[in-house]
Amino acid sequence: MIAQALQPISDEIEGLQVYAWGDRNQTPPAVDFYPDSEFQRGAGFSVGSKRVNWVVRARVNNADGHAAADLLYRLLEPTDPASVEAALAAVDVVVPADGSVSGFTVSSDDPTGEMIGAVWRVAMFL
Repeated sequence: MIAQALQPISDEIEGLQVYAWGDRNQTPPAVDFYPDSEFQRGAGFSVGSKRVNWVVRARVNNADGHAAADLLYRLLEPTDPASVEAALAAVDVVVPADGSVSGFTVSSDDPTGEMIGAVWRVAMFL
């Protein structure tokens, strides 16, 4: 569901790759997602009452810092057609897990530091 929600962003950003798993060897620009450190929390005893938490991560090549920042601003800007937040909000079952969106970050699984990115924490009810 998250991968489908993010796919339209690739129409807005040339070459954007959407990975349905955390991928250490991405070709940027890329958006991936993976289970958060607290993945599942029960909210009841029936279907539709399990909350699962995901990390959605966008990464871009930092070789040209200005271009990288411009691209990340587009992904972070809620009103931009390339907005990750807007794409996820279009899917009714995806909600902000804690309302947090990171600023520019360097991922710990990128030892070269060649990519910068941003992170959204989201949840789904299953």
